[in-house]
Amino acid sequence: MKVVSTELGRISGNKEEHRKTDRNSGHSNFLYVGSFLEKHGALPYSTQLLRIFSLARKLNFQSVLVDEIACGECPQLAEENTVLKLVDDKYSHSQVYKFSFFGKEGPSCPPVFLGYAVYKIDHYRGGRPFGHVYEAVLSPPRTKNENNFLHCKRRYLVANSSGSDYHVTGALYAQQNGKTFVCAHVALRTALSCLLPEGDISYSAIRTMAGSGKGLEPEQIERVFQNSGISLFFNKQAYEPKTRQCPTDQQPCPADHLLNNTIDYNKELYGFTESRVPSLLGFKLANGRRHIVPVLGHTFNEDSWVPSSNQNYFSNDFRFFSSEQWLSSHLIHDDNFGPYFCLPRHFLQKSDFRLLYGISYDKSSLFSSEAEAAALAFFHRARNLLLTHGFSSLWTELFIAFKDFLVLRAIFTSRESYLHHLRTGLESDVSNADEATVISAIEKLLPEKFWMVEASTIELFPVTRRKFGEVILAPSDPEDGVAWNSSFIMMRLPGCYFLRNRDGGEWIRQKSTVTGHTQVYSHPDT
Repeated sequence: MKVVSTELGRISGNKEEHRKTDRNSGHSNFLYVGSFLEKHGALPYSTQLLRIFSLARKLNFQSVLVDEIACGECPQLAEENTVLKLVDDKYSHSQVYKFSFFGKEGPSCPPVFLGYAVYKIDHYRGGRPFGHVYEAVLSPPRTKNENNFLHCKRRYLVANSSGSDYHVTGALYAQQNGKTFVCAHVALRTALSCLLPEGDISYSAIRTMAGSGKGLEPEQIERVFQNSGISLFFNKQAYEPKTRQCPTDQQPCPADHLLNNTIDYNKELYGFTESRVPSLLGFKLANGRRHIVPVLGHTFNEDSWVPSSNQNYFSNDFRFFSSEQWLSSHLIHDDNFGPYFCLPRHFLQKSDFRLLYGISYDKSSLFSSEAEAAALAFFHRARNLLLTHGFSSLWTELFIAFKDFLVLRAIFTSRESYLHHLRTGLESDVSNADEATVISAIEKLLPEKFWMVEASTIELFPVTRRKFGEVILAPSDPEDGVAWNSSFIMMRLPGCYFLRNRDGGEWIRQKSTVTGHTQVYSHPDT
C-alpha cells in the first residue's frame, strides 16, 4: 500500500508532554481531555476528541505524546487562518496540538504507533474559543476478524517530536469549524483523501473548485470531483420530495410529496464499499436541515436471519440472495461525533435519504444491483451448458441444485487484482500448463476495469467466505441494439471456464484444475 501524508502529519512540532495512559497509571480520558482543553482556554469538553481517545483506549494505548504546532509551520493552517479572519473579523489567533497515540513499548519492544489527532483551538475577541479536530488518522478499532471491513483506507506517514517517523493505516477524519468549512467540505476531504495521490486535500482547494457559498450544493460537490486534478467519476442517486400546488390557496403542500420507492440506497452503497469506493451519503434531519457523511466500509453479521427469512417468509422471489443482505452496518465518519461509527443498515429510512455519491477513478454506467441481475442470467445459462457438455462433478451438481438460491456478490475491480486472485487465491495448480494457458487467454480478454460477480450459497458465503465461482462483465451497459450477452467476458465455475468467443459464437469451454469451492475475492491490500 502506497504511503501518503498530510501537511500537518509531516510536522513534528514541539513537545509539550508525554503521558502514560495505561490503566495502572490511573489515567482517565475524561479528566485528561477536560483539563487539557481548559488549560489551553477551550471549552473543557469535546465529543470528537473524547471519541478519538476512547478509540485509542480500545486499541490499548499506553501513552500519548502531545506536541504544539505553530500555525506558521504549516501553509495549510496559515491559509485557513487568513480565510477565517476574512469571514469573522473577531478572530484573533489559533493554538494547534498534535496527539500521538502509542501502544505497548519497552527495551526490547519498539513503540506501537496507533495514530494521531490534530486539535485546533480558534480564539475570538470577546467570545469563547472554538476547538475542533482539524484532522486525525487512527487504526480502526476492529478488523475483518471481527467482521468489520474498512475498505477505503490509506497508509499515512506521521512525524512527531520523538524524532522518529511512524506509519498508521486508516481513514482520515476531520471536524467542521462551521465558519470556513462545514460538513460537506469535511466529508469531501475524507472521501478524496482515499483517492488522491497525496492522500489529502486542503479546504481552500475544495472551496476554489466548488465556488462561492458557505455550504455546498450537489452541483458544487460534483464540480469538486470534476476539478480534483485527477479523472474521478461518480455514480449518483438522489431523492428530493416533490410538492404540488394546493388547489385552494396555491401554496405548496409539503405533505403531498412523491417518494421514489425504487431507490435502495443501502444496496448501492454496499456495492460501492465492496468495490473499495468511498461514498458520500446525504440525509434529512428532523429540523429540516441536511447532513452528509463519508462512508468507508461496512460490517457483516454472518448469523443474520434476514436473508433466509426474507426469501422464505416474506417474498415469493427465490431468484437469488444478494450478499448485501448480510450487511449489518455502514462504517462512517461523522464530523459531529467522531470517526469509525456504525450506521445500522435499516436506521435511515428511505424518506430520510437525499443523496448518494460513489466516487471512483474508473467509470461504470452500472450499479451493483444491475451487475447482479445480468450475472444471474449468465449463471442460469451456464447451468444448461454444464449439463449439455458433460462438466459433471459433485460441485457442479451442487451449483446446479442451488441455481435459484445463489448468493451473489458484485465487485468493481481491476485486471491486475483479478489475475492475482486467479493465481494465488484459488488453491489451484497454476503450474499446470493447461491452467496457465487458460489464464493467459483470460488476461487477453480482460479490460482494465470490470464487474466481477461471485456466486456462492447461503451455506457457504456467510461464515466460510467460499464460492462456486464468478462471472466477469463489461463495466457499462451494452449499447441499444447490441445483443444482451455482449457484456459477458468470462465465467469460472468448479472444474471449468467459459470464455467469450471473439467471433461471436458459443462460449469457449476450458477445463480447470479447480474442481471445488474457493475463497471469495479479497483485494490484495486488504
